[in-house]
Amino acid sequence: RLHARVSQDVDDMIELLDGTLRYLREQHRQERPILCDVQALVEAMAEDAAEEGAQVAVQGSCQPLKVAPMALRSCLGNLLQNALRYAGQAEIRLSEQPERLIISILDRGPGIPAQYREAVFEPFYRLEGSRNRSSGGTGLGLAIAREAAAHMGGELSLGETPGGGLTCQVVLPRPRCIAGHTK
Repeated sequence: RLHARVSQDVDDMIELLDGTLRYLREQHRQERPILCDVQALVEAMAEDAAEEGAQVAVQGSCQPLKVAPMALRSCLGNLLQNALRYAGQAEIRLSEQPERLIISILDRGPGIPAQYREAVFEPFYRLEGSRNRSSGGTGLGLAIAREAAAHMGGELSLGETPGGGLTCQVVLPRPRCIAGHTK
């Protein structure tokens, strides 16, 4: 009887979380892109983290970009929260190129082994070492971050930070202007 109750509770929680994910996806789909000062957004996120006692350095600069601001904040917020959770500090790098903006969040934490770097984007997937309740998290942050990046026509990938740690890289397209029209 207890097993059946626990099983039903788990099923109910999964249904609730699936509904939450559907809601978040729909919110991102409905948000319209606007011209946003991405650099100011990143600097504000670093200042917010500093107010909570974390160290977040920002390097580089960029011109405003047409993005869905709530989706971008959700994406970068989840990535920054993970970096601070597992490494205690982070660095955000902005790298502007003619056709894209690259936002990298680097940490010096334990990193993610190469064979798991795609699996961690699945909802509720957590590496064995991150299942410790004291680390927090639900296993949804990276799934939400990737969904938000995709909503803006971008990509999110994970790699190794030189010297150890994890680098999360968000690549956002910069529309080209031809004869006064944005493509």
